[in-house]
Formats: sequence, C-alpha cells, structure tokens
Amino acid sequence: MDRDSFHRLCLTFVMVVCSVVPSLGQNQENVDPPYLVGMISLIAREPVLRELQIEPDSDELLRIRLLLKSFPVTLKQRINFPAQEDRKQPRTPQEVFADVESEYVEQLKVLLTPSQYDRLRQIHWQRWGFQALHDAELREALELTAEQVDGLNSLHNLFETQKRDIESQRDALQDRGGDISDVRASLRKITKDRDRAYDDVLTADQRIRFAELKGRLFKLSRPETATKPEPPVIAQPRSRGILFLVSKEPVVVELGIENDYPLVAKLRALAKEYTSELNEVRRKSRGEEQNWRQELESKLYDKYVVDLKAMLTANQFERLQQIYWQQLGNEALNEKEVASALEITADQQHLIAELNQELVKKVRMLIGLPGRNAGAADLADRLKQEILATKQELDEQVLQVLTTSQRDLFEQLKGKPFNLDQLKSHLVNDPKAFPSK
Repeated sequence: MDRDSFHRLCLTFVMVVCSVVPSLGQNQENVDPPYLVGMISLIAREPVLRELQIEPDSDELLRIRLLLKSFPVTLKQRINFPAQEDRKQPRTPQEVFADVESEYVEQLKVLLTPSQYDRLRQIHWQRWGFQALHDAELREALELTAEQVDGLNSLHNLFETQKRDIESQRDALQDRGGDISDVRASLRKITKDRDRAYDDVLTADQRIRFAELKGRLFKLSRPETATKPEPPVIAQPRSRGILFLVSKEPVVVELGIENDYPLVAKLRALAKEYTSELNEVRRKSRGEEQNWRQELESKLYDKYVVDLKAMLTANQFERLQQIYWQQLGNEALNEKEVASALEITADQQHLIAELNQELVKKVRMLIGLPGRNAGAADLADRLKQEILATKQELDEQVLQVLTTSQRDLFEQLKGKPFNLDQLKSHLVNDPKAFPSK
C-alpha cells in the first residue's frame, strides 16, 4: 500500500464516519478526550518501515500489509452491522474506530518485535504531541494523578470549543469570499496556548519523563525543500545490466572464455536466476514508492554482481565493466564506481541529473508529435534519427559538465573501444551465445 493508497483509505474512513453520524463535529456541551488513533496508519508509511528496519521484500512486511488491507473492511462491518450489545447501547463511530484499531494494534504487536513496537509507539506519541497525554499507557507511565487527568480533559474541552467557534468564523468568511489568514493565525495561537497549558499540568520530573518516553526525534513529514534539491535517483538501466551483457557471445569471445563451456553455462544460469528473482521482487514491490523499488532492485543487482566477480578473473571483470560502461555511454557517470573515480561533485551531479531529465522530456515530446504513430518506415527512421541527434546534443552538454581531467579519466576507465553494434544481434536468450558442448 503506497502513500496515495493509504490517503484514499483515510478519506474512506472519514466518509464512513460522517455518513453514519451527520451531526458529528457540531457544537456539543461536552467533548470527550481525543481518541489517539493512527498507529495502524503509521505502519503503512515507508519512513516508519525503514525506521523499524522492516525489509521491503520480507514475509514480515507481507503479513503487515495483509493486516492493513482487512482493517477498513472490519471497520465498515462494525459500523454498519453492530453487535447485539452495541445495538442496546449505541456507540459513536469514533468509539467503534478506536476499538477496532485497538484490536488491530494487539495483532500488530504479535507481528513486530518488542523493540519495533516500542519504537512505533514512540513515533505515535511524537505525532500526537501533547495530546498523547490522553493515552492510557502514557498516563500510567507518567503516573498522572486523577486531578491532572481531569485538568487535561478540561483543557481539551476548552480547546475544542474555541476551535469550533473559529472554524465557524472561517466558514462564514469563505462563503463571503473573505480573507481567512487571520482565522488561521487564531487557530495556530489557540493550539500553542493549549500545548503550553498541557505542559503546565505536568511536574518538572514528568516533563523529563515525557520527553524520554517519546524517544529519539523522528521526522515523519517530508523535509523542507533545500535551496538546491538533491539530484533525482537515476535508475540503473537493468535491461542492459552487466549480468545480461556477460551472456552475449561477442562479450564471451572478448573475455576469452568462449571455450570454457562450464563457466559460460554458470554465467548463463546466473543471469537466468537474477532475472527470475528480479521479476519476483518487482511483483512483491508493486505499488510501492519508486525510490524504494529502485533501492530494492539495486541491492539485488549488487548481490549478483558479487557472484559474477567471483566467477571471473580480475582482468576479465575489469574488461567486462569497461564494455558495460561503453554501452551505457554518459549514463555510466551515474555508476558508483565511475562517480567515485572521477570525484564528481554534488553540483556536477545536479547538472547531470537535470540534463538527463531534459533528455527524457525531449524524447517524449518527439514521440508524442502528431503523425508519429503512423507506423510508416520513413517516419520511424526519421524519429530514430531525431532522437539520436537529441541524445548526442545532450551528451555533449553532459561532458561539458566535467573538467578536462575528468573527461580524460572517463575515457581511460572505459578502456579499449568495443564494437557495440555486434551486441544488437545477440540477445540474452540467443542459443548461439552459449556453446552447447
């Protein structure tokens, strides 16, 4: 479940609650303390999964996601078809929501280790801020007195009353098309006043203990945009990966292993095994965020490259890498080994990434021009030439980002020129690429 899917799920929850109780949120004399729901939603967030060290392709994550998928179904059933005891004493949707989440949190405890659950709870409390003081576990840990609990509840009631009044003013201003900036400032002010009042309820020792219980600061929201954004992650071109390259007959000949039939057979098996596992990883990570999928695939790729290096001599792997970098062209500048050897700076990385993105945009624009899908051979050839010319133009600009010494070293790293045209007729599954003896 990706972030967008989860947001849609949250919206569904709100719609279910509002449809069951239309008057929910209107003025009431008494306001119950907030239900600190949301721990289930936290576990669906990628940053939290990383913090808990839950591997993207693990069975643990699969079980968690299955639990999350059943949550909205259970919630809807409990609201629409209440149990017999609930029919005698009807409960609010908030109470049903809180009860269902409590049940699911207990199931989540079984799936997580104690340390993972403790960290999840810390993040949950950080997310709620001072309102976390309404949590039963936290109140017990802080040893809040009955008088303190009553004080917190009174402050919450006061805040909710003030908030409703301000929101009514906002709605009236919006209907008239007025400026609501002052209303927003008022909301921020009463929130700060509430937090200060909550803090005053605690003793000095309880404040220290509260900070300890919330644990190490975790920033769940996206970091603020820096003056210069980080370069976008450039996916390694898997379709032309080094594991597929070593399977091609011209490369086998270049490495001098065309007569080493057992070794060639092992290389072929390694490439097939990698392809199979890569497809499985992509299947399991379908729907996840792109950067996460790329990182997962990169880890798998690096693991198989280690196996590949173990099968070849140092000279053979070096030559294979040179051919691979020649095949990548300027995209090889995104390779860790190349970037490290050339000592490419952060500014250069940004410029190269921007040029790569510009290339993608221009190619898409060329493909999308009217008449491009006519299928005529001359149109296809013309389009191919235009794309090639665009790529060559931007390749020159990418090289200009490098210093003279970096360009020279880049050429040295790519080694003796290899005729890449001969690779076009030798596919991975071409039986001629592997001797049958």
